[in-house]
Amino acid sequence: GKGEVVGVQAHPPRCPGRIPSTTPSCWIYEPGASMGEAHAQPVDHFSYVIEGTVVVEIDDEHYELTAGDTVYVRAGRRFRVRNENEGVARLLGCGHHVPARPATR
Repeated sequence: GKGEVVGVQAHPPRCPGRIPSTTPSCWIYEPGASMGEAHAQPVDHFSYVIEGTVVVEIDDEHYELTAGDTVYVRAGRRFRVRNENEGVARLLGCGHHVPARPATR
């Protein structure tokens, strides 16, 4: 069956005047787990693989990452992470909310 994804977040105090960022998170991907369908967000994402192996899909490209690898996904790109292996995978990640850009003519 499909495994589950568990997220653990630290919640630092708010810092007035700073650009909003997501808090660092540790994501645990059980065997067979996925973050769901590929999706885009207005957030630049950075992840570091602490343990195990995952497949990261960015748009139509697939990358296999193992412990010690990193990935950076720019805001607006479709992505997802999945664990197709028999062992648990752990990732440390964080993101930075990118302000909407004004429409150009």
